[in-house]
Amino acid sequence: MSEPRILLGYVEQAVAGGVDPLVPAVSVSRNGSLAKWRDKIQLLDLRVNDPGLARYRPAFEETLEKARTLGLETILTLPEYVPEFLEPPPPKAEEPKPAKEVRPAKESKEAREARHAREREAAIEARKLRPYGKPIPVVPVAWFKPCYLAVPRTLPEPDTFQTLSVDDCAPIIELAGTFGLRHVVVPVSEPGLFLDPAASDELRTKLKDLAPLARAANVRLHLRTGGLRLDFFKRLHREIGCGLAFNVGTADLERLNLTETYAAYRDHIEILYLHQVLPGIDKWKGWREAMAASIKKYRAALADYKAAGPAAADVRGKGTPLGTLLRTWHEYTDACKNPNAHLGLFQNGEINLRPILRCIKEDLDAGHERLIVLETVPNMKNAEVLERHLVPEAFTGSL
Repeated sequence: MSEPRILLGYVEQAVAGGVDPLVPAVSVSRNGSLAKWRDKIQLLDLRVNDPGLARYRPAFEETLEKARTLGLETILTLPEYVPEFLEPPPPKAEEPKPAKEVRPAKESKEAREARHAREREAAIEARKLRPYGKPIPVVPVAWFKPCYLAVPRTLPEPDTFQTLSVDDCAPIIELAGTFGLRHVVVPVSEPGLFLDPAASDELRTKLKDLAPLARAANVRLHLRTGGLRLDFFKRLHREIGCGLAFNVGTADLERLNLTETYAAYRDHIEILYLHQVLPGIDKWKGWREAMAASIKKYRAALADYKAAGPAAADVRGKGTPLGTLLRTWHEYTDACKNPNAHLGLFQNGEINLRPILRCIKEDLDAGHERLIVLETVPNMKNAEVLERHLVPEAFTGSL
């Protein structure tokens, strides 16, 4: 029996614009360059957050070339987020240092008290001139708009999503063929946001258009779980021959039985995503909704600040256009923080991964290949967890 191939990889999704849609970032580029992870991973999930490769194609090509040089197998994932960049708040003005008051050699008690009073008044006046809130770094404010091939018509605010066209995806599939890649992953929807009949028909039509392009590029399409009804996947598999990229954390959020689902679809699953989550899809949705709401407030505050003209930069304090802008900026950065998913496999989450790891090990022992992507903050303790539970005793390769 041939020795199984265990390809362990991380996510790279900070290419488009240099920022990551997840906080904390799960991309290797935000936690160390690819060179740092050399000899530690064998697989890279390169998430192409650039529909049609319209803006950042050279950056993606450079990453693919670097991965090829390092001997990493690469999966391309079609766009799931489109980055939009807003102007940041103005930086904190540099405060002039107050001139030191020359003290006499001997200072009376009355003179000392008078000097302290003057210093207190000067400090109060200096605070009035400071920008409201914490210091602001001069970097763009990034908002990642979700995008998919099909979006449910039942969404209360459908404009918060972008619908991808076949033309948005075709250049990415062609790029995969150019670099000799084997797999392209298709995100279907967000966790718990299942496609309605109209959106399902739209996805099916677009996949039928993309399938010939994938065959011509010698790559296989894999639908990623998350808003994907498994009976609908069966139909698409029959018609198109696509595989299933199984996201274990998302499946747990959607309350699927992990081992039963994997066992039922193991013949279609080559790619797995592992990450920990905490209980409740409502918390996950709350996080997404809070980000969307806070970016709306920031856009409105930025428009008011600009409408107030250049003088607004000199009028500081709570309730001023600048003060409101800074407050909404801090609200957005706080809303982006994600404590509910993408924990390390070794950290305390909701999922007991051992049962599904045993199922994966059975397939590895049978000689099947599995591509395992860690959708977590890069940390080699994750690899140690997998090594304990996945690697056969007689395994001579590297993990």
